[in-house]
Amino acid sequence: MASLPLELSQESYTDLSGRIRHDRNGDPDHCGGYSDVYIGYLTDEETGNETKVDRRLARAFQITDKNLKVAIKVLRITNDSKNVEKVKKYVIRETVTWSEIDHENVLEFFGIADDLGRYGCPALVSPYCNKGTVSNYLTPNSSRQVRLDIIMGVCKGLKYLHEKKVIHGDLKPSNVLVHDDGRALLCDFGRSKILNTGGFTTRPSGVVRYQAPEIQNGGGLSKATDVYALGITSFEIWTGETPWKDLKDGQIIIAILVRNERPVRPVSAPSGTELVWNVLEHCWTLEPEKRLSMTEVVQKVQDVDAVLFLSSPRPRDDLAN
Repeated sequence: MASLPLELSQESYTDLSGRIRHDRNGDPDHCGGYSDVYIGYLTDEETGNETKVDRRLARAFQITDKNLKVAIKVLRITNDSKNVEKVKKYVIRETVTWSEIDHENVLEFFGIADDLGRYGCPALVSPYCNKGTVSNYLTPNSSRQVRLDIIMGVCKGLKYLHEKKVIHGDLKPSNVLVHDDGRALLCDFGRSKILNTGGFTTRPSGVVRYQAPEIQNGGGLSKATDVYALGITSFEIWTGETPWKDLKDGQIIIAILVRNERPVRPVSAPSGTELVWNVLEHCWTLEPEKRLSMTEVVQKVQDVDAVLFLSSPRPRDDLAN
């Protein structure tokens, strides 16, 4: 079993220290559960001028002459030695996991910046997505085609992670960004688990409404728990409704563990929901061993797309709201 490094210096990554311009005294542009995100601009290392995107990124982001806008993720931390060490492990986990991933449905990792972090914990740098999270991007008027395209992108990204032996561990709508061209991008690997890797333990944590029953019962992360979270997340993407939105965490846990409840199909759901629902039910079934693999999920979503496309022809590049 391989071990995760004790220090980031043991890993290969791009050091972006001194190359990012942003307002150091301003408030965060976005706030997550455990981190703050600032907007910055990647600058040229030698001249200090703001850099152009290289050819590979230019193709990916469809820009050729714009400055490279980036997101700077800074973990919240207090100046306490135990807390600092804990957060450093979090940063190592996310850096090790993220730096090895390369897929069109996973947010790209640019590197780290020691000068932008807190108390010796570097900031993590990635492209900035102007469209925000999937929850910000979708509106009540978003078409079913757009919603299914987003679901398909999430499925393909998660399938890739599982093939790389990475369990995301915290899949939910707020961890799905939308690229400028409409693609879904999985992000936030701070709670991920790398299979067959030792070093420190990933304790399951996150929003209970997206967590599998076995996690709420004290179990660990697995591919099956990711698939469960995918089902709940896809429900929200497809219907636009937050599951158990009026219940507190304790009530949600009782609903899932005691009553074995799952989200209810909305009366106002778009046509084609019966096809999507069949996939969701195979993702969030109680027994982990009975849940679909991500290869099977992707195939089923492709089958749904084929049926909906035949019943309602559309251009394949329709990714607009």
